[in-house]
Amino acid sequence: ICYQDDEWGKDGREGMEKAASEYGLKLVAAESYKRGSVDLSSQVVRFKMAKAEYIFYIGFAPNFATLMKECRKMGISPKFFGDVATVTPQTLELAGEASRNSMYVIHSAMPQENVPGMVEMKSVLKKYRPDLERIDPLMTVAWAGGLALAEVIKRAGRDLTREGLINAAESLKGFETGGLIPPITYG
Repeated sequence: ICYQDDEWGKDGREGMEKAASEYGLKLVAAESYKRGSVDLSSQVVRFKMAKAEYIFYIGFAPNFATLMKECRKMGISPKFFGDVATVTPQTLELAGEASRNSMYVIHSAMPQENVPGMVEMKSVLKKYRPDLERIDPLMTVAWAGGLALAEVIKRAGRDLTREGLINAAESLKGFETGGLIPPITYG
C-alpha cells in the first residue's frame, strides 16, 4: 500500500489492512508519502526490497504517476491499483508507458454509459462548457456530490443555519443521482 499521509490515506490503509486480513492476504509493505511529494524513491526501494507484486495507491493522480515511473526506473513491475482520485487522463498522461500495469477502483458511471444522470450532466456541460473535451470519473463523482449538496441546501430551507444544514444532510436516505454513483445516505 502506498498512501497519502493524511486522514484520507490512513482510512484507505486501514481499509486495505482489514480487507487483506479478511481474505488471508499478506501485506508486505505500507508506505506513506506527503501530498505533493516529487520523490517517492525511498518508498519504491522498500517495495522492491519487500518484493511487492501489487501496489494499491491511495492519493491523487500526480503522485500515482510519480510512483509508477519510479518503479519502472528501479526495475520493478508490480501491478498497480488506484482509487477514484487516480482515475483521470492526467494519470495516464503523466505516467506514460509506466501505467501499463495499472487498474482502478471506481464507483461512478463512465462517460459512455447512458444512465439518466450522465445524460443530464452531458447536456448541462455541453451548454456551459462546450469546450470540454472529456469527462473523467472524478468529475462524475464531484458532480454527484454537487447534486447531493444542492438537495441538502434545498431541504435546509431559506433560513440556513449549521444545525439546519446538518439535519437536512442527515435526512438524505438513498438519494439518487440518476445512476452516476450508488444511492447516497448521510449520517
